[in-house]
Amino acid sequence: MTLPSPPSLGIDFGTTTSLVAFGRPVDDPRGVKPTVIPVDHDEAGAPLDALPTLLYFPSTKKLVIGEAAREQLGLRPDRVVRRLKQLLGRFPRVAVAGRAYATTDLAAAVFRRLKRAADAHLGARVRDVVVTVPASFDATRRRALLDALSATGFAVRANTLLDEPVAALAAYLHGRTSRRLAARGGSGPASRSERDGIDFSAERTVLLLDVGGGTSDACVARVRPEGDGLAVELLALSRFTPVGGDDFDACVARGLIQRFAERSGLDLDSMPKGDRLLFQHRMILTAERAKRDLSSPPADGVEPVAHIRQMFLHGTHHLLETIDRARYAELVSELLADPRASASGPSPPPGAPLSVLDAPWDALRKAGLGPSDLDAVLLAGGMALVPAVVDAVRALFDREPLVVPFPLTAIVAGAVVQAFALAGGRPGLRPAAAIAAESIGVRTAGGGFHRLIGAGTPLPARVVERGAFALPHGWGRYVRIPIAEGDEARPDRCRSLATLALRFPRRLPADSRVTLEAALDENKVLSLRGFLDADPSISAEARLTVGAEEQPPMDTDEHR
Repeated sequence: MTLPSPPSLGIDFGTTTSLVAFGRPVDDPRGVKPTVIPVDHDEAGAPLDALPTLLYFPSTKKLVIGEAAREQLGLRPDRVVRRLKQLLGRFPRVAVAGRAYATTDLAAAVFRRLKRAADAHLGARVRDVVVTVPASFDATRRRALLDALSATGFAVRANTLLDEPVAALAAYLHGRTSRRLAARGGSGPASRSERDGIDFSAERTVLLLDVGGGTSDACVARVRPEGDGLAVELLALSRFTPVGGDDFDACVARGLIQRFAERSGLDLDSMPKGDRLLFQHRMILTAERAKRDLSSPPADGVEPVAHIRQMFLHGTHHLLETIDRARYAELVSELLADPRASASGPSPPPGAPLSVLDAPWDALRKAGLGPSDLDAVLLAGGMALVPAVVDAVRALFDREPLVVPFPLTAIVAGAVVQAFALAGGRPGLRPAAAIAAESIGVRTAGGGFHRLIGAGTPLPARVVERGAFALPHGWGRYVRIPIAEGDEARPDRCRSLATLALRFPRRLPADSRVTLEAALDENKVLSLRGFLDADPSISAEARLTVGAEEQPPMDTDEHR
């Protein structure tokens, strides 16, 4: 066995917390054992594996990241940047206390903190890394993430980015074997796959749903035996579904706030801003604790109950509440809505709540399958332990979902496995493949959508559409072509991705036709080129911008 040097490194860049892990070589079929590196510490100085993805600016020249920033959420929320992952590539800058900071620079600061911890733990500077991202992060978000990694000192390569549900699936399948116990005469302990009810001695179709702090992602794959190992064929990935644990906490907090206001008779809008922000923050912390309490296993067959006893507003008011699992499911019901009810309906209005279940149902639809075609449904991510999520997935697919081992660290473990495979750490261990999550195409006149690269296309991919686009009169030398992603069958639901800005060397003749060349690499970074069909020597390279025009700086209060 060849061991990669330097060690394989993986990063899970999360909405709420981020993790870094390395590969510890082991002398067994796995070849490598992912090990999470401590990156922070609590108030008592105890090491913490997870780094809160929070950035606090005590002044314009000082930045605090992690647990210390979390402590300031209730005190100085206007100086804390949260949900950075959701802002990256969507908003070039974020305003904090009157000053604008580039979101790419802020992401680089988080990566720098993770890299410093890894370098210190390993005693060497590591440049190669695999970083996980939501499966449907578009090209502009991925480009911003890669820029942040490059600014940190990491090497950016063709397979630097790995889709989160694919990473979790890689971690789950890592080291599993296609052999049956019967082939060994039934002797010896049961394998992990046999213990959790999945027999991989024949081809299986599996769906994995990863529900993290801010996003939900799903993949559908066929897993078949190949020698002593397993081969994976990705069939589909889900669309962008920005809903996760943060949204569950916010839903429960809103319910508690409403109940508190009804009982106390207080008008929360009339509170001083500082008191109101502190009150809301403490309610979210209360919702987080309730979620953890209700996710603990039953004791002596009795389901856990969350008992809430909190003092608010300088001790002048109290909240006494009891939440059981049924009440919790009721509070978060909009986030677990059955997607079958809206699949054939009109496009939801802007700002309408998304459902966690939108992600697996979308992936299943793209794969052309139904629930009965699946052999297993797997759950990963922190929310995989929440009974309301498990119950909703069970009801949607009419089967018991299986929670992957160590669901909180499965994503970063998969990144380590991918890094190990890319480095050639074990013969026969192949890196996870990449496919396009969404169809990418051009918005056409009349609200249409012309597909360039279809969902599920293996990557890297390159396509040339010769003379496919006619330009109307009056375009002159400058042509702006809107690029979108989504389902070509429902162009009204397509999401703006970028703008192809072409500047030709001279004025275009009337009724010119333009050929587009699109390429999507393994990192899902999109490159585009346009040239005249009649004279290919007249061409222009693509310039991608976020949306139709650059967004103003996002204020910290706006993304709470």
